[in-house]
Amino acid sequence: MKKLIRSFALALIIAVHPGSIVQAQSVRNVKGLCVIVDFANNRLENYQGDHPSDAVKSEAEIKEILNTMESHWAWMSLNTHFYEWDIHRITLDQRLGPNAFEGWWEYRDAVADKVKQVVNPADYDANRDGIMDTVFMIGSINDAEYSWAVGGRSINNGIDCFHDGQASQSIRVRAIGNFNHEAGHTRINGEQPDVYGDYDTLGYLTVMSNSWPTPAHGFSAFERCAMGWVSPQIITRTQRGVVLRPAELHLEAVKIPTRNPAEYWLIEFRDKPDSGFGSSQDYPDFRGLAIYHVNTNRQDGGNFQNPPFLRLEKPGKNPGYGTQPRKNDLWAPGNRDMTGPYVGRTESDPNQVYFTVENLSYTNDGMRFDVVIKESQAANSAYTLTPLYRFLRKDNKPLLHRKPE
Repeated sequence: MKKLIRSFALALIIAVHPGSIVQAQSVRNVKGLCVIVDFANNRLENYQGDHPSDAVKSEAEIKEILNTMESHWAWMSLNTHFYEWDIHRITLDQRLGPNAFEGWWEYRDAVADKVKQVVNPADYDANRDGIMDTVFMIGSINDAEYSWAVGGRSINNGIDCFHDGQASQSIRVRAIGNFNHEAGHTRINGEQPDVYGDYDTLGYLTVMSNSWPTPAHGFSAFERCAMGWVSPQIITRTQRGVVLRPAELHLEAVKIPTRNPAEYWLIEFRDKPDSGFGSSQDYPDFRGLAIYHVNTNRQDGGNFQNPPFLRLEKPGKNPGYGTQPRKNDLWAPGNRDMTGPYVGRTESDPNQVYFTVENLSYTNDGMRFDVVIKESQAANSAYTLTPLYRFLRKDNKPLLHRKPE
């Protein structure tokens, strides 16, 4: 398992002024740039290591990965948002070795300088914020695990980037979800947060938690709403006969807000595909309502804290922190773990029932249910699901996001 990189960090500041909210949904087509990083004494094709059949040693092998990434992103967005990846090469002045760079920041800065010499940065800046949207760096470093060649996403010298060595575990097993996980962190996609952690409950329900399965999984309602892919049906009063179709085939969700704009629930109907993306046999054949309780006031601490900022609300009293969801962790007719309706309680008033989800039944193409609001609460009408940006100066050192192995 890759160690979670939580060092190298400066404090991240969440800005709360109006200018800190950026609508990621305005960009439907993104040009990504994959950069092959050669060195003065080593090229990608000169690979020497223990994984000759799995490491990438040619542009053609990298293109296969990028093609699958494009297909996966299109599948996750139901063919509404797209990546188109280009490949360029650079050669650094430094010779490959453990002391080639003082640290990962200096390495990425050097890559950024070379990148801007071989491409027009504006061609890869769809939102015109002065930062290249998504740069995937693949280092020609053999099997090396140098301290300056760590993975994860950062913003360096005008590029929003992430890095893998040519023989990293993600590359060797073609874990496409890992690469699109990192793309999800970028500014162009609203800087979606990591969901994995000691108190994670979502697991395979989102690629921002478990990005290793093959075929790769997709996003949950949380990310899809935050990126503007889904405009959820907002329920503030009792509504019966609500119908949701499978999230794997439809851009649909329900949002139940509270008086606190940071706290809300999202509901989506999940139905595991029989084949293709999202169909990994490592996980159960889930089919039911996924009910998520969100409090973005805790988002900066992720799901390494109790309570987590985003959790799957499961039948029964065991939250199952740190485990993959079971089939019965989704709400569905016939689920023996359900002893009654789902009961939602706000964190500010946990002794009072706020709403229930009840009378679940399958339809021909989805799930029907009732949302019964027990207390009338006025939601903040100005609130949107787009998360607050973590603002960073272009040359500030941000926290490196990295998925665990």
